[in-house]
Amino acid sequence: MISMKQKINITLLTLALLILFLIIFGVSPIFSQIKKESENFITQRNKLAELELKIQNFKNFEDNFKQYQPNFQKIDGLFISYSEPIKFIEFLEKEAANSKLSIEITPPILSKTKNELGIVVDFHLILKGEFADFSEFLEKLEAAPYLVRVSNLDIRKNAKPEVGITANLSIIALAK
Repeated sequence: MISMKQKINITLLTLALLILFLIIFGVSPIFSQIKKESENFITQRNKLAELELKIQNFKNFEDNFKQYQPNFQKIDGLFISYSEPIKFIEFLEKEAANSKLSIEITPPILSKTKNELGIVVDFHLILKGEFADFSEFLEKLEAAPYLVRVSNLDIRKNAKPEVGITANLSIIALAK
């Protein structure tokens, strides 16, 4: 027969095992879930703080938009019109005439393909005149109110000395 001391020990052992079982399968998952939810809460709180900062920045931008508006218009003016590059062509013709050069502009290559610069329009110009006048034209092109880049340049001395040089110039203009 089992003695009273053994019954107490068995009862205590059973009770200890039951408490251990409750801790392992009852309390531990609760603490694990609390930890997980706390981390989720911190992540959500950080996202909310970032969103509030973005909202504040957007409100500041809206408040100062009128101050930025002239700059946006200036930036917009740096791009030639993709559908109607006439103003840019007129600019090239005017600057060539001011530089005492004859100019021939082949039809621009209008491609909607984007490169690292954005949407571009390629122009090929043939300029005839004196080298000094051509240098002046290039300086005016560089200081132009448009975003342009010379992609190819070929200068040749003409057989007729009164003509001076013939320059084949390819330029790329950013378009909107």
